[in-house]
Amino acid sequence: FRVGDVIAVDGVTGTVEQIGLRSTAIRTIQRSLVRIPNGRLAEMRIENFGMRDRFLLEATLGLQYDTTMPRMARIRDAIEATIREHPAHWPDAVTVRFVRFGDSSLELLVQCWLLVADVAAFRTEQEALLARVHDIVVEAGARFAFPTRTLHVTGSVPPTPGVAAEQATLPSAPPRTSTPAG
Repeated sequence: FRVGDVIAVDGVTGTVEQIGLRSTAIRTIQRSLVRIPNGRLAEMRIENFGMRDRFLLEATLGLQYDTTMPRMARIRDAIEATIREHPAHWPDAVTVRFVRFGDSSLELLVQCWLLVADVAAFRTEQEALLARVHDIVVEAGARFAFPTRTLHVTGSVPPTPGVAAEQATLPSAPPRTSTPAG
């Protein structure tokens, strides 16, 4: 690595600001300056983001369970076509597949490599592609899911349509009658 590279080492991710004789200074995204002795660096695994030839875009989309399989297939195919039309996509590896029944959603995996120069360019292209993916889902009439739970309670009175569940389980009170005061 060299000054200006973005690296990850020992749980620290940031930009290399200085390489000295005894230590290397890394500026984190939180703007902290971390110094790591060069002797330790020589023994550590260092990931250099500046040396990448491409960046992985990976997203798992959660679609609501009422999404039909034909609709899912149309969404899948439209997303894959959008990625393949993108000028920065790596043609050898595009994956858009229904991968699992999640706790709250039908999960669609989207993976592709983007041939861009740096992290900033990757984030710009990623944002544009994910915005288009969002539009594809909405235009197909599907909806994104969010975590939900269904609670089944046994031994209670089922709710009456149009009546709150609390009211459905309360016994009805006898009607009140008024008597003339006298």
